[in-house]
Amino acid sequence: LSSPVFNPLIPTSLRPPRTANDKVPMDLSASDNTLSSPFDVERWMVLAPNQYTIPLPRSPPEANYRCAFVLQLLSSRPARASAEQAAYAELWKLSFDAAASDLAELGAPGGLAYEVRFNKYGIRVSFLGLSQTLPSYARRMIQLVVKHQARLLAGNDSMSSFRTLAVSNANRARDLSPTRKRLVISTLQQATEFDVAFEGISFLRSCTGGVCFSQGDLTPSETESLLYDLQYILKDSIGRSDDEEIPAVVPSIKDFIDTPSWKPRNASPCYIAGVSLISDACGRVPR
Repeated sequence: LSSPVFNPLIPTSLRPPRTANDKVPMDLSASDNTLSSPFDVERWMVLAPNQYTIPLPRSPPEANYRCAFVLQLLSSRPARASAEQAAYAELWKLSFDAAASDLAELGAPGGLAYEVRFNKYGIRVSFLGLSQTLPSYARRMIQLVVKHQARLLAGNDSMSSFRTLAVSNANRARDLSPTRKRLVISTLQQATEFDVAFEGISFLRSCTGGVCFSQGDLTPSETESLLYDLQYILKDSIGRSDDEEIPAVVPSIKDFIDTPSWKPRNASPCYIAGVSLISDACGRVPR
């Protein structure tokens, strides 16, 4: 028999939940974690949730160890994307989800899930999980984002299955004009791994910074520390392109709090040893 394998994304013990994260996180400009060149604090910041929150799966009303962290990378590219760029971006997202499936399955028994979504402000990467393991999960996932372009260029992912799914999604889309839909589908059918990788590289280079917010059992200092770590991971992949400008206005939380489609759907902390012994089927802790 081989020795047991330890899953680093499943905590061996659960710490007591802290007070719900209803405090206003400090702006990074007031933080002790001073961001080094070429990034400045005007381009990376923590947003205060105030009354806006991202919809989360049902949980008990008492303070608990569940939390969410949302990172929004800022770019004007999606808002003005051509039909070809939009098609390549869709293939990039589908291929990334496939590349991240192993990490997603590793985190699912520990209640961890994620979602990647393009929007008019850039790309939103959302994380759901436990405050003890979510930061490690987020760092690993962003490392996959950075490495995904090289994976595509190496030919590790075949575009055939992704093309079929992307074409199906385009045919169901209601917000595409007939002309743009034809261009998108035509581009999807002819796209290569190089096209998708180049779009990923171009998008990341167009990002001018990022904002984030958290809710649940993540303290303001933990949120700032995680943003600092993710900025460091991304520092060699994102940057100002010659034809890009810093957005004049940083979006507020209400601009990107639409409900995520969490992956995998079966992620649940109920698989963690002992959780079923301290809570009922609805997650409530007996008093």
